[in-house]
Amino acid sequence: MKRIDLIKVEHTNKIGDRCEYIEPNVTEDCVFYADGEPIGFYLTKMPEKMCRLADLANAEFRTKNVPKSLLERSDVYAKVYKEGMTRKQAMATGTVQMSSIIG
Repeated sequence: MKRIDLIKVEHTNKIGDRCEYIEPNVTEDCVFYADGEPIGFYLTKMPEKMCRLADLANAEFRTKNVPKSLLERSDVYAKVYKEGMTRKQAMATGTVQMSSIIG
């Protein structure tokens, strides 16, 4: 598996800004390192056992056994304050997702 040492890149993007499209530069299985420590990985295809385990975890997260809360992203608030939309309108066009509460 390939090793990729990450380098911090400064940018001018702010929360709520749209990011420009950047062509992906990671296309093969690899492990990401920051300051010599492994911090993540990328797999082009997960092994079958791992897929079944992920499916099981996903199914459990979706049950009523796991408490959830509604998470509104910053673009929803930006539409309310900058564009004068109602919160309901902003939620219909913005990014809203359910967040699992673990712990």
